[in-house]
Amino acid sequence: MANGAVELGRRSRAALAAAGTLFILALMVASAFQAHAQDRLVVLGFFTGPQGEQVQEFLNEYGEANGVDVELILASSWIDLADRAVSMSVGGIAPDLIFSDQLRMHQLRGAGMVEPLNPWIERSGVDMSIFPTPVLRAMSFGGEVYGLPIAAALFNAYYNASRFEERGLDPIPADWTAPGWDWDEFVTTAQRLTYDTSGDGVPDHFGVQGFGSFGVNMIGMWGLHWVNEDRTRFVGTSPEVVEAMTRIWSLWTEYGVMGGSFTGGTAGMTFSQTQFLATLASLGDNLFNWSIGVVPKGTERPSQVGVLGFYMHSHSRNKEAAWQLLRFLGTTYEAAARMSQITERMPVQPDAVARWAESWQARFPGVPIASVIQAFDYAWDWWAINGASAGEHLQLMTEMSQRVVQGELAPRQAIELYAPAFQALLDSERR
Repeated sequence: MANGAVELGRRSRAALAAAGTLFILALMVASAFQAHAQDRLVVLGFFTGPQGEQVQEFLNEYGEANGVDVELILASSWIDLADRAVSMSVGGIAPDLIFSDQLRMHQLRGAGMVEPLNPWIERSGVDMSIFPTPVLRAMSFGGEVYGLPIAAALFNAYYNASRFEERGLDPIPADWTAPGWDWDEFVTTAQRLTYDTSGDGVPDHFGVQGFGSFGVNMIGMWGLHWVNEDRTRFVGTSPEVVEAMTRIWSLWTEYGVMGGSFTGGTAGMTFSQTQFLATLASLGDNLFNWSIGVVPKGTERPSQVGVLGFYMHSHSRNKEAAWQLLRFLGTTYEAAARMSQITERMPVQPDAVARWAESWQARFPGVPIASVIQAFDYAWDWWAINGASAGEHLQLMTEMSQRVVQGELAPRQAIELYAPAFQALLDSERR
C-alpha cells in the first residue's frame, strides 16, 4: 500500500494549484455536463490491465437495470487517482464515486472531498454487520463512516517450509490464537535462516526479505501508533515507541537478518499482504514448498490491513443516485463476488470471503488459507496514513528509517530529530 505514496501529498497539492489554470475550460465542460448530471454518474478508479474494461461492463449492467449511465474514468496509478480527484473537483466536474485504498480516501477526506455516509446508512437501514469491524474502522474517522470496504489485504508471514525443515525449525503457527511465536523466537528463527554457503563469510541467505515499510507499520505488535487517533499529536517519541522501533530496526542494525529474495530462495520469510498469493500463484510448480503463518507477537499479534472500497465525492452532482450505486457496490453479495473475481482481491463480506477461500484452497491444497481469513480479527489500522499529509508522512518515515538501518542515526536520535516535521504535518492538516 505504501508503494508509490511517497510524493502523493506533494503531487496532490500541486494538482490543486495546476487545476486552477484549467478552471475556465472546466466550467465550459461542466455546463454541458450538468444537463446530463441527473441520469449520469462518474466513477473514478485505478484498475490494471483488462480489469478496467470488466468493471465498466459491470457498471453498464447496473446502469441498464437502473436507468442511469455510469462512466468509469481510469487513473494510471494511485497517485494519479488522487491528483485527478483534486483537479476534477476544482474544475467543477468532480466524480460521483471513487474507488481506492484507505490512504487515498483519507487524503481526500482530509481535503474535504469525501461525503460522510452515516446519514445515508441510517436512512437506508444498511446492515453494517456484514463488514468486519476493524476493516470498517479503517474507512472511518471521528465516528463517521466515509467509505464502504469491498476488499482487504492483510499481513501474514509467508515462509519457505522446505528451508525451515532443512534448518531444523518448527513451522510458523497458522492459528492466530496459538501460543508462542513471540518476538524473541522470531529473531532466533531469522538468525538460523541467515547463513553463508559460499565460504566468504558473508551471508548469502537471509531470514527475512521484507518486514513492512522498514518496520514502521509493524509497531502494532506492541499495541502502539505513531500518531494519536484524531491525528492531532505525533506520539512517536514515547519511550514505548522508541523501544519497539529499536527492536524492529535491530533486524537490520544488530542481527543482519534482512535481505535476499523470498521467491528466489535466498530469504526464508517475508511478511506481505494477501495479494502476495497472486505472485506465488504466478510461479506455479517452479517454486519451493512454502506455507503461510501468523505475524509474531510482541504484546499483541496484529495484521496491518490495507482496505479498498468505494466512497462518494462530497461535490457529487447527484448524491441520491450516487448513494444507490455506492450501496449496491458496497453491500451486495453480487457486487462483492464480481469485484473479487475481476480484481483477484480478497472480499470482506462473509459469503464472498468463503467463496474466495475455497478458490484459493483449490489452487494451493494443504496451504492454510484460513490463516489469512482469521487475520480479519487481528486487523490493525495504521493511523499515520489516515490523513491529507499521508504521502509526506511516508516520505519522512522512509527517510528516517533508511538513516537508522544504514547506521547514520540511533533510533531515539532519529525519531526525536524527525518529530517536529511529523507534528508540523499534522498541524498543517488542521489549517
